[in-house]
Amino acid sequence: MKNSNNQPAPFFRYLAPLLPVFVILYGFVIEQTLAPIVIFLFNQPLPDFFSEITHDYNGPMEGIVAFLRQNAAQGDTVVITNEDLPLKFYTNLRVVGGLTGENLTPYLSAKWVIIRK
Repeated sequence: MKNSNNQPAPFFRYLAPLLPVFVILYGFVIEQTLAPIVIFLFNQPLPDFFSEITHDYNGPMEGIVAFLRQNAAQGDTVVITNEDLPLKFYTNLRVVGGLTGENLTPYLSAKWVIIRK
């Protein structure tokens, strides 16, 4: 059998010895692409995501606010090294934060000092 260019057509018998090589290469490609896909599909964070959006999470600021509401007196001063706005909003205490850049020397006698990284 000859093709239009008068050259012998590639018969299957000429390509048959290459089939094992192609199968091995194909298996390698499938392993390299399919394994990460399967691992990705089985390690989805979707259950954690749905749990996170359907359940309440009490973060560190909520814990600090709850503690101060329970233990602090009305006229107490709180010095915190970060995030002073939630404490100012949720408690009726004098809150001085380290992020405002103000001088903290007058508040050395504060009853509550919260230091966080």
